[in-house]
Amino acid sequence: MNQFTEMMETNWLIAQGVVNQFPILVRCISPLSREDTLPELTHLIVVYWEYEGDEQGLPLPSESELMEQFERRICSALANDRFGVLVGVQTINGRRTFIYYARNVEGFQDHLIEITEDLEKPYPIQIEADEDPQWNFFFEHIYIEPEENEGDQSRDNNP
Repeated sequence: MNQFTEMMETNWLIAQGVVNQFPILVRCISPLSREDTLPELTHLIVVYWEYEGDEQGLPLPSESELMEQFERRICSALANDRFGVLVGVQTINGRRTFIYYARNVEGFQDHLIEITEDLEKPYPIQIEADEDPQWNFFFEHIYIEPEENEGDQSRDNNP
């Protein structure tokens, strides 16, 4: 198993709460220290998926299924050639945000093109990217430090 696949299969912390009266769901790799990050992944890639949600702003089942398909396909493609890794997902009020780290932006876009070639219509996503070799965005805005008294019930082995 390569370290990219291992990172994808590591523990994920799941948190939920409420922001401005809308439920928020956050999933991230945890525990993770800066020393455990993959140094060759220097680019932060943020993928936004806007959707029409239910009255709470959460995705309808059909949209959720499509987002899960997207996530599986891109994660598998990135892990196969050790190009990148998903480190966090946030869902709130009509938007799911996927946080990736990759070797470079152009290669990430190539992987997106590859996984959408057989689709009738492209995924409704927008992408932002920036250099972030220290994974500062992840550790400052996404990462949730597990508390020592947390039990295994807050962990999920599936991203």
